[in-house]
Amino acid sequence: MLNCSPPIDFTKIAFPSDNLAIGQLRRVWPHRFDVKMEPDAPDVRTYSGRFANRFLYGRHSLEKGLGELIDSERRLASLVFKEATGQPLNEEEAAQPLKEWIRRLSEFYVQVGLAQGLNHGKQLIHDLITEVQLQAESPVRPPVRRR
Repeated sequence: MLNCSPPIDFTKIAFPSDNLAIGQLRRVWPHRFDVKMEPDAPDVRTYSGRFANRFLYGRHSLEKGLGELIDSERRLASLVFKEATGQPLNEEEAAQPLKEWIRRLSEFYVQVGLAQGLNHGKQLIHDLITEVQLQAESPVRPPVRRR
Protein backbone atom coordinates (compact mmCIF):
# COMPACT_ATOMS: atom_id res chain seq x y z
CA MET A 1 0.00 0.00 0.00
CA LEU A 2 1.34 3.42 -0.94
CA ASN A 3 1.83 6.00 1.75
CA CYS A 4 1.03 9.47 0.46
CA SER A 5 2.58 11.33 3.36
CA PRO A 6 4.75 14.26 2.33
CA PRO A 7 8.47 13.95 3.09
CA ILE A 8 9.97 15.61 6.12
CA ASP A 9 10.99 19.25 5.59
CA PHE A 10 14.32 19.69 7.40
CA THR A 11 14.33 23.41 6.59
CA LYS A 12 11.44 23.96 9.00
CA ILE A 13 13.12 22.26 11.96
CA ALA A 14 15.25 24.08 14.51
CA PHE A 15 18.02 21.57 15.19
CA PRO A 16 20.11 22.00 18.35
CA SER A 17 23.26 22.12 16.20
CA ASP A 18 21.92 25.32 14.61
CA ASN A 19 23.17 27.03 17.77
CA LEU A 20 26.79 25.97 17.33
CA ALA A 21 29.40 28.67 16.93
CA ILE A 22 32.81 28.34 15.30
CA GLY A 23 34.48 29.02 18.65
CA GLN A 24 32.74 26.03 20.21
CA LEU A 25 33.94 23.82 17.37
CA ARG A 26 37.50 25.11 17.73
CA ARG A 27 37.49 24.19 21.43
CA VAL A 28 36.18 20.69 20.70
CA TRP A 29 38.32 19.96 17.65
CA PRO A 30 41.40 22.20 17.87
CA HIS A 31 43.32 19.81 15.63
CA ARG A 32 40.92 20.67 12.81
CA PHE A 33 41.66 24.41 13.12
CA ASP A 34 44.77 26.49 13.74
CA VAL A 35 47.21 24.08 12.15
CA LYS A 36 50.21 25.90 10.70
CA MET A 37 51.03 24.69 7.19
CA GLU A 38 54.38 23.04 6.76
CA PRO A 39 56.82 25.03 4.62
CA ASP A 40 57.04 22.17 2.12
CA ALA A 41 53.26 21.73 1.86
CA PRO A 42 51.84 21.89 -1.65
CA ASP A 43 50.75 25.32 -2.80
CA VAL A 44 47.06 25.01 -1.98
CA ARG A 45 45.03 27.86 -3.38
CA THR A 46 41.47 28.98 -3.07
CA TYR A 47 39.89 31.12 -5.73
CA SER A 48 37.84 34.12 -4.79
CA GLY A 49 36.70 36.00 -7.84
CA ARG A 50 39.77 36.42 -10.02
CA PHE A 51 42.35 36.27 -7.24
CA ALA A 52 44.07 33.17 -5.92
CA ASN A 53 44.96 33.23 -2.23
CA ARG A 54 47.34 30.80 -0.63
CA PHE A 55 46.03 29.22 2.56
CA LEU A 56 48.28 30.37 5.38
CA TYR A 57 47.07 27.71 7.76
CA GLY A 58 46.25 24.11 7.04
CA ARG A 59 42.67 23.29 7.85
CA HIS A 60 41.45 19.76 8.19
CA SER A 61 37.93 18.75 7.38
CA LEU A 62 35.29 19.10 10.06
CA GLU A 63 33.26 16.48 8.23
CA LYS A 64 34.11 13.64 10.60
CA GLY A 65 32.71 15.31 13.71
CA LEU A 66 30.34 17.96 12.45
CA GLY A 67 29.04 15.85 9.57
CA GLU A 68 28.30 12.99 11.92
CA LEU A 69 26.40 15.33 14.26
CA ILE A 70 24.31 16.82 11.45
CA ASP A 71 23.60 13.43 9.90
CA SER A 72 22.62 11.97 13.30
CA GLU A 73 20.15 14.78 13.97
CA ARG A 74 18.54 14.35 10.57
CA ARG A 75 18.45 10.57 10.89
CA LEU A 76 16.69 10.87 14.25
CA ALA A 77 14.23 13.42 12.83
CA SER A 78 13.55 11.20 9.82
CA LEU A 79 12.92 8.14 12.00
CA VAL A 80 10.52 10.06 14.25
CA PHE A 81 8.74 11.55 11.23
CA LYS A 82 8.32 8.17 9.55
CA GLU A 83 7.01 6.65 12.76
CA ALA A 84 4.54 9.52 13.23
CA THR A 85 3.26 9.29 9.64
CA GLY A 86 3.14 5.50 9.47
CA GLN A 87 5.86 5.23 6.84
CA PRO A 88 7.89 2.01 6.86
CA LEU A 89 11.56 2.11 7.84
CA ASN A 90 14.10 0.67 5.45
CA GLU A 91 16.47 -2.07 6.64
CA GLU A 92 19.26 0.36 7.58
CA GLU A 93 16.88 2.63 9.52
CA ALA A 94 15.36 -0.29 11.40
CA ALA A 95 18.78 -1.68 12.37
CA GLN A 96 19.49 0.90 15.06
CA PRO A 97 16.81 1.66 17.64
CA LEU A 98 15.68 5.21 18.34
CA LYS A 99 17.05 4.89 21.89
CA GLU A 100 20.55 4.46 20.47
CA TRP A 101 20.25 7.64 18.35
CA ILE A 102 19.05 9.54 21.42
CA ARG A 103 22.00 8.28 23.48
CA ARG A 104 24.55 9.15 20.78
CA LEU A 105 23.11 12.60 20.18
CA SER A 106 22.97 13.37 23.91
CA GLU A 107 26.66 12.56 24.20
CA PHE A 108 27.44 14.63 21.10
CA TYR A 109 25.56 17.64 22.48
CA VAL A 110 27.59 17.47 25.68
CA GLN A 111 30.85 17.06 23.73
CA VAL A 112 30.29 20.15 21.56
CA GLY A 113 28.96 22.28 24.41
CA LEU A 114 25.31 22.43 23.39
CA ALA A 115 24.23 20.59 26.56
CA GLN A 116 25.41 20.86 30.16
CA GLY A 117 25.00 17.12 30.73
CA LEU A 118 23.28 14.02 29.34
CA ASN A 119 19.91 14.96 30.81
CA HIS A 120 20.11 18.40 29.20
CA GLY A 121 21.06 16.70 25.91
CA LYS A 122 18.04 14.41 26.21
CA GLN A 123 15.82 17.45 26.81
CA LEU A 124 17.13 19.05 23.61
CA ILE A 125 16.32 15.83 21.78
CA HIS A 126 12.86 15.66 23.35
CA ASP A 127 12.20 19.19 22.06
CA LEU A 128 13.45 18.16 18.61
CA ILE A 129 11.23 15.08 18.60
CA THR A 130 8.22 17.16 19.61
CA GLU A 131 8.91 19.61 16.77
CA VAL A 132 9.18 16.78 14.23
CA GLN A 133 5.97 15.17 15.48
CA LEU A 134 4.15 18.48 15.13
CA GLN A 135 5.36 18.73 11.54
CA ALA A 136 4.16 15.19 10.88
CA GLU A 137 0.72 16.00 12.30
CA SER A 138 0.24 19.26 10.42
CA PRO A 139 -2.33 19.13 7.65
CA VAL A 140 -1.04 18.87 4.12
CA ARG A 141 -1.74 22.04 2.19
CA PRO A 142 -1.86 21.96 -1.61
CA PRO A 143 0.76 24.09 -3.34
CA VAL A 144 -0.29 27.63 -4.21
CA ARG A 145 -0.70 28.12 -7.94
CA ARG A 146 0.89 31.30 -9.23
CA ARG A 147 -0.39 33.07 -12.32
